[in-house]
Amino acid sequence: MMKIKFILVFTTLIMIAGNQSVFAQGQSDKVKEKIKKEKKQVKQAAKDEKKQLKKAEKENLEGVEDDLNEELKDRKEKAEEKLKENKGNSYGKFKGDLKGKEFGQFRANQAKEKLEHESQALDKRESTVRKGRELIKEAKEKVEKAKEKGELSEEEANEKEKKINKAEEKLKSLDETIMKGKERIKEEKEKLMKVDKEE
Repeated sequence: MMKIKFILVFTTLIMIAGNQSVFAQGQSDKVKEKIKKEKKQVKQAAKDEKKQLKKAEKENLEGVEDDLNEELKDRKEKAEEKLKENKGNSYGKFKGDLKGKEFGQFRANQAKEKLEHESQALDKRESTVRKGRELIKEAKEKVEKAKEKGELSEEEANEKEKKINKAEEKLKSLDETIMKGKERIKEEKEKLMKVDKEE
């Protein structure tokens, strides 16, 4: 918008100066000096206009930047407030008609059910580990028999044994996680038992 104004002012000044030079062709040096002065004034006005445009743009940019900074600060403050408000569990938000002891018993039952589901999942994993051990045992026997019969070379037998050893390691790590899970479930059940006894 400011550039358009600048262009319009500049072109009108050139037109005015150009018209005067047409009338001044037959006149003296005074007219030529007058035209030069007007050209200088036009150039100076154009320079001043450019400076004002640049200054206005800088001010606008600074204002926008300040607005953005303020908006960011507001957003950060709101986010921090939400974090402060959301501390803790949201168990009590959706308790419906339950109050006090009833709600506590409801939560205890939920915890028991959760532990039961977790222990069932661990039992399934444990059965998978047992099946895996049986498969590994069968694979080892198969490799040994093939070695004895000469169906496998030493390299092939070594490769298969390496694969079997890797599978054993994976089973061991899975077995360890199952044991840790069982211990954790046992501890949680003991905590629930203590809470039930206290009530």
